[in-house]
Amino acid sequence: MPELTSDPATRGRYAPSPTGYLTVGNARTALLAWLDVRSRGGRFVLRLDDTDTARESVSAADICADLDALGLDWDEGWDVGGAHGPYETSKRSDRHRAVADDLIAGGAAYWDYTPAIADVSAHKAGRREAKAGRNVHRGTPDAVDGVDPVLRLRVPDAGRIEVVDRVYGKISVDVADVSEVALMRSDGRPTYHLASCVDDADMGVTSVVRGADWLNSLPQHVLVFRALGADVPAFAHVPLLVGKDGQKLSKRQGDLSIRHLIVDEGVPAGALCAYLANLGFEERSDLPTLTEMASTFDIGHLGKASPRYDPKKLEALSRRWLAERESSERLAAELRVRAPVELSDEQVAVLVDGVRTRIPTFAAAGDLAGFLGLDDSPGRDVTVLADDVVAPVLGTRPWDADALAAAIDAAVPAGPDRKARLGAFRDALAPGLRVTPPLHVMLAALGPDRAAARLAPT
Repeated sequence: MPELTSDPATRGRYAPSPTGYLTVGNARTALLAWLDVRSRGGRFVLRLDDTDTARESVSAADICADLDALGLDWDEGWDVGGAHGPYETSKRSDRHRAVADDLIAGGAAYWDYTPAIADVSAHKAGRREAKAGRNVHRGTPDAVDGVDPVLRLRVPDAGRIEVVDRVYGKISVDVADVSEVALMRSDGRPTYHLASCVDDADMGVTSVVRGADWLNSLPQHVLVFRALGADVPAFAHVPLLVGKDGQKLSKRQGDLSIRHLIVDEGVPAGALCAYLANLGFEERSDLPTLTEMASTFDIGHLGKASPRYDPKKLEALSRRWLAERESSERLAAELRVRAPVELSDEQVAVLVDGVRTRIPTFAAAGDLAGFLGLDDSPGRDVTVLADDVVAPVLGTRPWDADALAAAIDAAVPAGPDRKARLGAFRDALAPGLRVTPPLHVMLAALGPDRAAARLAPT
């Protein structure tokens, strides 16, 4: 398998389709493509594969927002421009039609007049009868009345197609087993097979990282690149991420979208990237940033098995990330947005240090600030917390987290009743809440007056 070292001339791309918000599976492919380019100091191109207009459901801006939320950037694309635009496939139709004419003239493509098979059972039977059980299609080049033809790739009569994939190694296929895929629909719109290869060639793409569901199409794409007189990019097909059921993740699963995980649940982007980038590689115990991952990335070490997406492992890693790597500035910003009440600068500073080791997501940080939105009603159970225990705590000065922690430890020393007394403190400060910040953090954030009101006897 070839080793691709640092090379600023590397041009890689990610070409998403606007048929839904990015899922963790899409994001993983984009992330690996980005890391592959950045690890070699190359240029990353973002292109919109909008050839399937009937299924489009999101905008280009939506896709940019998802990638930006992950922390990925790009050097060329439909939003930032570049020397190889336009970067939307739909705006390159004249170029695709011109290439199609050249392919026909050169004998590399032909119009196929095979009638469409309306009977599904007949279609399945035809596939079963195909050589070696493969759906190897050879079209009808002679005109047939009433049939709108599609443009097909012409596969050579004999020989083998060989190419080296950076993940799967050497691929060698007999041309007899290669189907003549459609390059252009009868309405003149290109298929992915034509548009992707033409756009890659025109944009000087040297490295392609894409899902393994396109691996079976690699021989045809090699033929297209050859017919174009272009170099075949270095392909790396990424095994697809699957769910617990072993099935490919779908864009229809909204809870697996990047937007839901980062925006709604508040999973830190750094944690999500660290988790996704490690799937399929030898497991690592550290929590690398994007820059750190790019410095050691080698897609040739990616395994061939489809890794499983495990929400529990993601949550555990997210919890570690927030405790060990997330910046105080980002956590503070998220707290301000997600807390149920407006927070002062002093409250934010106290909560950032007090909650980061107790939360798996930014959303959970907002939930932990919920005690600040409760009424300051008296709530102390005097049968558990006597005045002589509470008074020293309320008299603490300066009123800050460290001093309050020491005061609580002095007022409630170790012993058989310590757990019950601490629980009574919490119930008075945050009645009805099962998960809260530490007591000294709640006291510091409430301030002495609000804390005294809540610790008054019921």
